[in-house]
Amino acid sequence: MQKTKILFPFLLLLTACSGTKYLSSKKVKPAEISSLEFFKPLSAVIWIQQKDDGVYNDSLSLKAAAVIGESLFKLQGKIPALNAVKIDDSVMQYTIEKEMITAFKASSAYHSINVLPLPPSVDKVIESNGKRFGILVSYTGYARSTESYYWARKNERLNKVVNILTQTATERLLAGAIQADNAYGSEMDLRVMIVDSFDNKIIFYNAAHLKDIAPADPSVIANELSKLLLTYFK
Repeated sequence: MQKTKILFPFLLLLTACSGTKYLSSKKVKPAEISSLEFFKPLSAVIWIQQKDDGVYNDSLSLKAAAVIGESLFKLQGKIPALNAVKIDDSVMQYTIEKEMITAFKASSAYHSINVLPLPPSVDKVIESNGKRFGILVSYTGYARSTESYYWARKNERLNKVVNILTQTATERLLAGAIQADNAYGSEMDLRVMIVDSFDNKIIFYNAAHLKDIAPADPSVIANELSKLLLTYFK
């Protein structure tokens, strides 16, 4: 399948969550966290209208970011109290977003909470607010139009026909060529981090890879955020 043409930098985050999904530090107990500084989520939804040609969809991305915020605030009581961080300086906001991207990209590669990089500007803002803990959220992925979806399914089948014709039965079995189609209507990665500015560490990370969902569906986002966070705040 062809690569989607990505026109938005947050989609550098779009890597499979099949690796690292849950990491937590034993140094800080969830009961010690009384409040969380909530930073503006990284949210980027690519809309694919035809074939595999995608563009950043501002409407879906903003809606998803708003749903994330609403869902998290509704979870208060099950998770610590939230304080929405407001950054008036556009340069600082851009810097924070770049650092968050770096941290979330690293989260897919490492299997130890101790080596994940703490975004320094996030750390600085939390400390300036006189707080210790913060929460970061990333939501990135793509959604297809009906036309693009059926094109992808057809393309997937054609690739498999070629495999079946050119491989032996043993090779097909090992390669997994005879499987259900791998074309999805959408794929989204939802990732959450909790940072500790006192110890300058990331103390919690969890992620979910979602397929065939409406990317800004409030019920789906709320349910997945709840599952991700309540593995920690039990």
